[in-house]
Amino acid sequence: MKNFFQQMVASFLGTLAAIVVLLSLEATGLVLLFILVSAEADPVLEEKTALILDLAIPIRDTSPTLSLQQSLLGNQEEILPLRTVVNAIEKAAEDDRIVALLIDGRRSNQVDGYANLSEVQQALIKFKQSGKKIVAYGLNYSELGYYLAATADTILINPMGEWK
Repeated sequence: MKNFFQQMVASFLGTLAAIVVLLSLEATGLVLLFILVSAEADPVLEEKTALILDLAIPIRDTSPTLSLQQSLLGNQEEILPLRTVVNAIEKAAEDDRIVALLIDGRRSNQVDGYANLSEVQQALIKFKQSGKKIVAYGLNYSELGYYLAATADTILINPMGEWK
């Protein structure tokens, strides 16, 4: 009977030790996975790089709320937060590796309203004051698009393009 209890206690302690080891390995794996997923690698910039402001991606002050259908189907519109755009332009003004900024308006002007445009334009003016060139290129310019492109040193338009 004494041997039976010793075997039972040994089995219980062995099982408990195995569970503790497996749970700690699983927790360590989850922590490492979280670190790998959440770590963002900074882009590698070479000398004489130009920052491209692509106006095809909507620039909005707030992110839109998703409907249930959009969430389930994964139909999320790509949106650049206004603060991210302004911060990127301000950092580019201070970075010696970035020598110019290209406003790419080939597809469309997706900045919502004059308030957002004004903030982006103010950041572009600060970028220009740092001594760096701004070039704007578009197929067609609307009033909003030209408002933003007016800060550029050079404005280029497609020969078949038009001012709206």
